[in-house]
Amino acid sequence: MVQLCGNVDGVVDRLCEEGDVQLDDIQTDSYRRGYVDRFRSNLCFVPVSVDDGLVRVMDVCRVADYVLFVLDATREIEELGEMALRCVQAQGISNVLVAVSVCCSSFCILSRASQLMNAM
Repeated sequence: MVQLCGNVDGVVDRLCEEGDVQLDDIQTDSYRRGYVDRFRSNLCFVPVSVDDGLVRVMDVCRVADYVLFVLDATREIEELGEMALRCVQAQGISNVLVAVSVCCSSFCILSRASQLMNAM
């Protein structure tokens, strides 16, 4: 899991809640393990940020079965994040997913749509 911009805490917890993943009680900063009954398989989330360095991001992406890029809905991707995306593409890493972390208090689609309708 690569965090491209900002601090998107709680993404693993929210993904596990929605996907019925049972996380292990052991929680470290470097990884989180879980089990999915539906598929009878183990998951290991290895969160890394572009602030940790491009080499660390590339190492994690190369050994992962799936790479999940996490974006913040309220912030733009910085130059280092764009470089990480280009490097992952150049390495030919194909199993890439993207998730957008939405903060309900500052960004709500329904309230934004109603504001646009009122402006018309």
